[in-house]
Amino acid sequence: MLSLNQMLADFDIAHLRAIAGQIGVALESNAPHDIAEQLAGSLQDAAFLSGLYRRLSLAEREALAALLRAGGRLRAHLFFHQFGPIRQWGSVRLERERPWEQPAGAAEALWYKGLIGRAFAQEAGETVEFVFIPRELRSLLPAPAGQPPAALGLSATAAPVELEPAVDLLEDLFQLLVYIQLRHPRATRRVRSAPKTCLACRGR
Repeated sequence: MLSLNQMLADFDIAHLRAIAGQIGVALESNAPHDIAEQLAGSLQDAAFLSGLYRRLSLAEREALAALLRAGGRLRAHLFFHQFGPIRQWGSVRLERERPWEQPAGAAEALWYKGLIGRAFAQEAGETVEFVFIPRELRSLLPAPAGQPPAALGLSATAAPVELEPAVDLLEDLFQLLVYIQLRHPRATRRVRSAPKTCLACRGR
């Protein structure tokens, strides 16, 4: 995955300015390269990042914790399914719509704070989009509650665990009903037959 500097360098000027506004950094330059370096420096300051983390919503903290538990990155479609989409707009529309003021979810809120990035990588022979936390920030963020990455056999360089969506109980029930409708299974049970009565004894 990309470093923090690489991630920020890929953002356009409108995005960088949005990040600065969201995390409270007074910009010292109008040049995108200088802004990216200034933002990277602020985010890598432990005290600054700690203060920023305390201001995050519960949903934003949960989104970061999910990424940390998975070793720092998750497949984008899984992350977006749980924490909302990140809408991709051009610079002009960004400045007009200002989505960071009303983010679509925790994912988009973190995106406009410079805490997560998006990148493509090869996995199992296919190109997959991931959402990730830059490696420089992982050790500075609080460890997620629950089972830590080390206990899961994960590290910042380990291959990510591919999470599968939880099985829906209603879907299981639906599949069972379809099976019954198509197969007409019969319940069987062992019934003890009544003892045969002697024909000669029936009249007694």
